[in-house]
Amino acid sequence: MNDKLESQTALSIAFCLSVLSKNRPYAQMLSSDQVIFAEKALALCSPFKYRLSTRAKRIWFINRAVESLQRFSIPGLALHWVVRKAAIREKLKGLLASGEYQQFLLLAGGFDSIAYEIAKMFPEVECIEVDHPATQNKKIACLRQLPIVTNHQSLPFDFNKGPLTDLLIKNDKFCGSKNTLMLAEGLFMYLEEPVVYQYLELLKGFCSHHSTFLFTYLEKVDGQGVRFQNQTGLVNFWLSLQAEPFIWAKAQSQLRLDLKDKGFEIEAILGSGGLMHLAASDTVGLLNKINQMEIAEGERLAVIHYRPQSALD
Repeated sequence: MNDKLESQTALSIAFCLSVLSKNRPYAQMLSSDQVIFAEKALALCSPFKYRLSTRAKRIWFINRAVESLQRFSIPGLALHWVVRKAAIREKLKGLLASGEYQQFLLLAGGFDSIAYEIAKMFPEVECIEVDHPATQNKKIACLRQLPIVTNHQSLPFDFNKGPLTDLLIKNDKFCGSKNTLMLAEGLFMYLEEPVVYQYLELLKGFCSHHSTFLFTYLEKVDGQGVRFQNQTGLVNFWLSLQAEPFIWAKAQSQLRLDLKDKGFEIEAILGSGGLMHLAASDTVGLLNKINQMEIAEGERLAVIHYRPQSALD
């Protein structure tokens, strides 16, 4: 990733969310905060993309261009992004509504508003998000344009250059003795496997009570590289240009074995079907509608728990 430039993948997602928010059924799965935040990020980082996205409802070829780009890159990617984010938001809300967690840690949230939304919905939960400095500094600038939420903070951090524990230990609002909910969405595919497992171990070593980790990862399929199942060569070319290549994928069977060996309890590993059900089951007719649409395959959501023996005794 370019040290001086915000994540272009995160910016592309923000552009798509802004465009798709003008169209059903995508709009039914997006929160108002997600759209507001995406458009503020676009206005700050790419005024041209901001003008295009906000005119998508009136200018027909913008939507057509987004559809065409998917066909030549990863068919169904836009629906996957929206479904993934909606499913994660619903899962987080359900977990936090139990009252069991006192803090929420978001790793590499890009220009997503989820940590800010969680902080507003659950004022008793301390919400901390960390991301690559170039991206996070732009996000902090966006946050300054929104109402202040005192239980939310954003911290710059380079995931490839140092242990996250050092940053958290120095933060007076993070407490390792509290039940912690963590999310890494769209992050692990860009990291080497040892670094991925380092962050999984972080949950064990730094949180002394019951904690839960949600993370997405690319499913490894025999005979394929690190990729979505239906992506074209154009994707790898574009990611290489942005210095954001896909690096890590894992077969579900092996991931399950690795997680169990590390002492994690696996609640669920969801593919596109499970994500769609979680994202749309509460909206009448929506699930049937998106089930008829093409969705990108290959990225899964894992929900795992860690309960130290000392916390069980």
